[in-house]
Amino acid sequence: MLQVGKPYVFGRSGPDAYDCSGLTKRAAAQIGLDLYHGATTQWNRGQQPGEPDRYAYFREWGLIDDLPVDQEAVLFNQDKQNPRIMAHVGYYDGRGGVVQAGGYGGRGVHYNPLDRRRWTHYAIYSVYWMERNEAMVDDTILRRGSIGDAVKKMQLALIALGYNVGKNTKADGKFGPATEAAVRAFQVDYQLPITGTWGPGEEQAIDRELEEELGPPDNDDEEMILVPRGLLEQLSRFLA
Repeated sequence: MLQVGKPYVFGRSGPDAYDCSGLTKRAAAQIGLDLYHGATTQWNRGQQPGEPDRYAYFREWGLIDDLPVDQEAVLFNQDKQNPRIMAHVGYYDGRGGVVQAGGYGGRGVHYNPLDRRRWTHYAIYSVYWMERNEAMVDDTILRRGSIGDAVKKMQLALIALGYNVGKNTKADGKFGPATEAAVRAFQVDYQLPITGTWGPGEEQAIDRELEEELGPPDNDDEEMILVPRGLLEQLSRFLA
């Protein structure tokens, strides 16, 4: 959820400011889905046949009262005066929260508990787009045996918060037993599932903590969204 806190500016789709459909447009772009900039058109094209990267991307849609609470979804708010217009759009994470630009609960990009009174409709992406997202999310998970710059970056972040990732607390870019122990300790401290693996949820938690300790990163606008499991996870390096 790296985008949370950035300002709302009508007509913008990032990287430093967003309106509601600009946020969902840029988020979907992370998995190769080319959404139109506009909540009404995003709703309509998701149900219409056409080019697979721009149309028919919803497999299910309906009234907000029928939203499956354990499913990630795109939420829409229908205009009260004109039912042909969707006045607002945001992402539901399947865990009780919504990320959105503008709208209820805050200014700019913000994350709030789901309030069904604020939304009228939901839509769930097709199996194709969900599977594409899951494959991309899997590629981002670090685990015992992983090596490289991503591991080193994770180790340096853990060290900055006082965790021991190995002999002499060195960041060697190798995900070994000591690094796994540090990850598990971090997950316990931040009330995350204790898996010993490192993914978007852990990145979000440590980014928030490091920002409080050290201030925002210089290149925050360059980060992508992967928000918690599933679609928002892949959307979280960008959306969070």
